[in-house]
Amino acid sequence: MGNYQKKDHWSEATSDPYRWSPIYKEFVQLIGVEATVKIYQEFRGCQITFPMRLIDSRSLARIIESEYNGSNLRQLAQGYGYSERHLQRIIKSMEKALSNQSGPNEENGELHTKKHKSRELNDGK
Repeated sequence: MGNYQKKDHWSEATSDPYRWSPIYKEFVQLIGVEATVKIYQEFRGCQITFPMRLIDSRSLARIIESEYNGSNLRQLAQGYGYSERHLQRIIKSMEKALSNQSGPNEENGELHTKKHKSRELNDGK
């Protein structure tokens, strides 16, 4: 027992990602060793669930409002990973909110998009 030399097990273990738990091995392949160690140090012991979608639902409404042109619903749904039906509900909700804010002489809740606005400008020439 007197001849036992204490090794720095921490640095030995951390220097070899092949000894790491499977999830950390996957992170190493995706983002590299340095970033994986940062994630480990920040979140070790935590149960983390990643949402299925990257974009927050509140932000999605603003995105749809700015990108929807009346005929690109399928492309938006595919691009952002939502169903067309879900995006239709968002559009309908925005139209309802718009109609609640508009006065009696304004349009009946039609969602104004860049394309609609450009049509209105071109019609006024």
